Amino acid sequence: MDKQQIDRLVGVQIADEVLYQQYRQNMLPILERHGGRFILDVRVSDVLLSPASQPFNRLFTIRFPDESAMEAFFSCDDYQQVRQRFFEPAVAATAALARYVVISG
Repeated sequence: MDKQQIDRLVGVQIADEVLYQQYRQNMLPILERHGGRFILDVRVSDVLLSPASQPFNRLFTIRFPDESAMEAFFSCDDYQQVRQRFFEPAVAATAALARYVVISG
C-alpha cells in the first residue's frame, strides 16, 4: 500500500540570520514531535522566476506524515510561542509556494 505524506514548499526572506537560527533550533523538537522534518533547505542568491510576489532568500520543504499532523504542528501553542519570539522578528516575508502530496510505495 502506498504511503501519502504532505509537503510544503516555502520561501522566506530572512532579515536576521542569528534569530532565524534560534527559531530553527527551538522549533525543530516541536516539529519532530508532530512527525515533521525538513526535506530541502537552500540559501537562495537569485530568484529568476517565482509564483510569489514576496522576495525570498531561503527555500525549504517541510514534510509531515499527513494533513492532520501538519495542522496540529502549526496550531500547537508551543510552536506559536517559538514563532512569535523568533520567526516573526527574523523573517521579513514569507512565500507559500506549494503544498502537495508525496506518494511513496
